[in-house]
Formats: sequence, C-alpha cells, structure tokens
Amino acid sequence: MIDPSALVKKFKLSLTRVGLSGIRFHDLRHTTASLILNNGVDVLVASKRLGHAKPSITLDVYGHLLNTAQNEVANKIEEIIS
Repeated sequence: MIDPSALVKKFKLSLTRVGLSGIRFHDLRHTTASLILNNGVDVLVASKRLGHAKPSITLDVYGHLLNTAQNEVANKIEEIIS
C-alpha cells in the first residue's frame, strides 16, 4: 500500500521538477473523466471507473462534457442521411 500523503507529496515534487504548479492530485480525476467521456466511453462505464454509486452522479458532475458529443451525433446523422 502507498501512503496517500506520500503519493501527493511525490506528485507535487514531480510537478515542481517540470515547472508546473496549481495542479491538485484530484484534478487528475477530472482530467480522466473529461478524456473518457469526450472519447465516447459510455456513461455507465465511466461512472463505474470513477467510483460513482449511480450514473446520474456522473451526469450531474460531468454532463456538460456530453454537449460536444451531441454535435458529433448530429453530424453523424447528417452524414448517414446524405
């Protein structure tokens, strides 16, 4: 097991070494959610990966990311019909 405080300390040290600041360890979670949802991973799968009890929690927190997907779906439908 890794001590959580030691992990965060190493994370901050790594950021300092590469000249980054202002990034919290928790921000990695949001980055992961953004990447998977913006790349077509199903909300049910994303919800489980993020450890949410229900997909509705994932949608409440990250639902705004799916608006971009709506444009992609509309373009795909137009492509199919044309």
